[in-house]
Amino acid sequence: MKPHRLWRVSCSCGYERDATSAWAATAIFRLHVKLILGARQEEHTLTIEEPPADTPASGQLPLV
Repeated sequence: MKPHRLWRVSCSCGYERDATSAWAATAIFRLHVKLILGARQEEHTLTIEEPPADTPASGQLPLV
């Protein structure tokens, strides 16, 4: 299995998650938005950070 550079999805509420691709990061982003709708009335600011090109590729994601 080829190692991946990890994308970071984070929210102002403290939620953070790693993803192996831009597609996976977007899916995590959308799922978090669905989960928070109606749950809390505070403002959420979600960001997706692209992995730096000079970082070494990572192995497997942790099972969390």
